[in-house]
Amino acid sequence: LAASVHELGARCQRAVLAVFDTASVLDVVEGARGLLAGGTVRALIDCSTGDPAAVQALAGRLLARGVDFIEAPLSGSSQQIAGGEATMLIGAQYDALARHGALLQALSPTRLHVGGAGLGARAKLATNLVLGLNRAALAEGMVFAEGLGIPPATFLALVLATPARSDAALLKGERMVRGDFAPQSRIRQHLKD
Repeated sequence: LAASVHELGARCQRAVLAVFDTASVLDVVEGARGLLAGGTVRALIDCSTGDPAAVQALAGRLLARGVDFIEAPLSGSSQQIAGGEATMLIGAQYDALARHGALLQALSPTRLHVGGAGLGARAKLATNLVLGLNRAALAEGMVFAEGLGIPPATFLALVLATPARSDAALLKGERMVRGDFAPQSRIRQHLKD
């Protein structure tokens, strides 16, 4: 355990971040008492979903200091992430991936390298758009079907048995049928992403 981010940066050669936004990443990494101020960190794996241009600029500054930067946002629900089932969308240089492959494997067995730094965030933003639209389309379809006299459970079974099937239907459909709308994540996070 470390008492501060600065102390952690003085003890560890590699750090994995999972913070809310790019401003938090920059503060934790480059702040006056951040990881880099400790002088030991040689690799940073950032699992946050951030601003692509800012992440790309950070990667350039870190490279100039001899620090590997691997952008690694996770695509999946909170439950999938907790269960180690999320997909990691990687933006990094190939040599950094080779040096830190075992750590990346421990974080997520499913990884897709999409290019250099900044492209991981761009990929995450694009997949989040599709995910959000899938959920919205399923909800709209359920309301429409119910208005046509098709019970929600029957409609969900139809969706799951046709080309309209999606992971959104598999993961959220049953909850929609039950009318279970208890929060599973924060709306501010969805808006940020």
